[in-house]
Amino acid sequence: MLQKWTRRVQIAEHMVKFKAVNDLRIWKWLLKLVKQLGPEGMSSEESDDQNDTEVVFRVKRLPWRRDITKELSLIDAIRLKEKGIFAPQGSKPVKRIHGGERLVSIREAPGFLPRELYNEDWLKEQRFPHLKPGFSSLQFDWIEIEGIAGARG
Repeated sequence: MLQKWTRRVQIAEHMVKFKAVNDLRIWKWLLKLVKQLGPEGMSSEESDDQNDTEVVFRVKRLPWRRDITKELSLIDAIRLKEKGIFAPQGSKPVKRIHGGERLVSIREAPGFLPRELYNEDWLKEQRFPHLKPGFSSLQFDWIEIEGIAGARG
């Protein structure tokens, strides 16, 4: 989780500093989103052993977290397109499957995030949503992203 979070922060920071001209506001927002969630807000994955020809990970859904698949996918897509962000050695990007019969993570929800980052349906199921997990007094202004120039194919 920490490695995934660090990589996403590095990608978003790179885009803010060097690449995002027309989409600077969006990339600053994506950077703020990832930093706000922290490593605990990154989903974990399980490898799919049924595929003998390539490694595939099935992304576990965090039931407490707002669905941010689209937002995180924009960040992850940059890793493949921007060759100058990471050195060529080390682990290579691996195919990740979202949706379908998604696995559910059993990891506890971190406390004190802005309410906007939690899944509203999950919050309704909590017995005392104002106590657990607890909210930050900071507000996180949500924006809808249709697509950004740096992440489009």
